Parts: sequence; C-alpha cells; structure tokens
Amino acid sequence: MDDFKIYKDEELVPLFRKQNESSDNVFFELFQRHSKKLNAYCMIRVYDPETVRDIIQDTWFEFVSAAKEGKDISNVQKYLIGIARNLINKYIKIQKQRSELFINESGIHLDGLKINLNLQLSIETNEFISIVKIVSSMLDEPFREIYLLRKINDLTYTDIAAITGKTLQEVKRIYWKASLTMNDLLKPYFEEKESERI
Repeated sequence: MDDFKIYKDEELVPLFRKQNESSDNVFFELFQRHSKKLNAYCMIRVYDPETVRDIIQDTWFEFVSAAKEGKDISNVQKYLIGIARNLINKYIKIQKQRSELFINESGIHLDGLKINLNLQLSIETNEFISIVKIVSSMLDEPFREIYLLRKINDLTYTDIAAITGKTLQEVKRIYWKASLTMNDLLKPYFEEKESERI
C-alpha cells in the first residue's frame, strides 16, 4: 500500500482517475489536505450550517466528477474553491440575501447563526472563528472574499485573480485595503488577549 502523503496533488489526481483499489485512499489523502481550508472558506462566506454542509458536499461531488472526466486539475485547492465560490454565489443569488449583521440584547445574529456575546462561551465555541465571521461580515464584497481567499485559503494572488475574474493588480489592491481594515477591526481583540496574558 502506497503512502500517498508523499505525493503531490498533481500526482494524486491522475491516480484517483484510475478507479482501482487505491482510489479511495487517494481521495482520502486529497480530502485530508484540502477539507479544512474548504470548510473554513464556506463557513465564513455562508452562515447557515446546513447550507454550508450542502455546499461542501456538492463541491466534493463536482470535484470527483471532474477528476473522473479527466479535466485538468493542476491546483486542487484552487479548483475546489472555484467550485465552492460558484455554488455560494448561486446560493446567494437564489436566496437574494447578503450577510447582514443584527445586534440586539441577546447577542449577534448572522444569517441564522446566533453568536452569544459572552466571551467565555465564545472561547469554548471557537472564539476566533466567531470574531473573524463578525469582523469579515463588515467588509463589503469583493474585499471580504479576496481577504478570505488569501488569508484563510492561502491562495496566490494569481489564483485569486483567476477565480474572481479580476486583474492581478486589482486583487493585490483589494487585499491590501481589506487587510488594513481587518487589522484595525481586530486590533481591540488582540489587545484584549494580550492584556489577559499579562
């Protein structure tokens, strides 16, 4: 049995196409490598957990179909994010909703996801992801998406330009502005965390 961890993505995709006894192991390796970043991208763009699960499942289904059809998939992460992005945009268009932030006495409501403002509870339920969701929802598109593609998914500027249809210079400019805004918005959070350590 091969140790597929040593293979590069571009070597694994052709092995997956062969549809033999090792195909499941190859898919498992690709899934292990890329599922966390795909999940993070989807969870930050769409706040309904059930819809996120559907989008992730459909993304992997489309990826498997494309790989079996022999499509050129040289960059698996970029290909998966491209599929997920299209599915998310389709979802947003169908629902005719954009992420909205509502604050009331019981906490924050993000498109059906309630986040308790109690800091201790937030720590127990992955505080940082909650903070990033709240703060990134304050960014307008395309700033939000390009920031997430670069920061969360570690995609190159070139890959982001290919996915979004923007020029390389536009992507760099948008990311730079989004980064400055996110740094300003997250600064109080990091200052509070630093003061807790002292």
